[in-house]
Amino acid sequence: MRRAAQFGVGADDAMDGDAFLRFDHALANGYHHAEPDPAEKPTPQMGDVWRVNGFFFDDKVRCVHPETGSVTVSRLCGNRLHRVEFVADFTMETLHRALHDVEIDYFNYFEDFACKGGPLFSPDIFRKFFAPHYRRLNEFLSEHGVSIISLDSDGNTEVLIPQFIDVGINVHWPLEVASDMDPVKLSAQYGRDMAFWGGIDKREIAKGPEAIRQEVMKKIPPLVEKGGYIPTLDHTFPPDISYDNFRYYMELKSKCLAGDA
Repeated sequence: MRRAAQFGVGADDAMDGDAFLRFDHALANGYHHAEPDPAEKPTPQMGDVWRVNGFFFDDKVRCVHPETGSVTVSRLCGNRLHRVEFVADFTMETLHRALHDVEIDYFNYFEDFACKGGPLFSPDIFRKFFAPHYRRLNEFLSEHGVSIISLDSDGNTEVLIPQFIDVGINVHWPLEVASDMDPVKLSAQYGRDMAFWGGIDKREIAKGPEAIRQEVMKKIPPLVEKGGYIPTLDHTFPPDISYDNFRYYMELKSKCLAGDA
């Protein structure tokens, strides 16, 4: 927080592109990881799930205003490309402790780099500037026993899914239906190489039992039977879903998963 304040972040506004890149540079020059101490190794408990999160694009854009975000990306694609390389290096360095101490269940990228009409950058930009660093980080994770690597991005990411698979991402969430992300279609096309997580339209769950049943039954039974699918909403539960509708949805989903619906 002290660094953020030093580089120009006010209480009610986000960093501009220049301030964020200066902050990133200070972090790169100031961080040194410590080797793990075997005596401090935690004892995992039964039922624990160990998740590690990382990001490439979100690190550069989410903390800036929309009108300056595109400027930041353009600089990344030019003389600031080494910042993306740094994020990969930094993530691998900071993961040493976790990978040494516990068995990681899955790694998740929080990106949010798409909107309803598609990604915020072209597939060529992803291939040229981001894919090499996703690939080497994912290879590092795989070498250390992490077999499940997921990516979270709202919006329509469909055009990027072949590249996700190519760089080693094998799970995708949340599949926003309002952005034309259809889990049945995506599973049919890419299900041999990628698992899908989400895709139950939250808007339908707010409408009541008839709409809930229709939405659940057309997606969950066929996708679960096929495999490679985690049935959840296409984001978190919004406040317009009543408690009764939430309970109906959860009970119906439980019946589907038990084969009793």
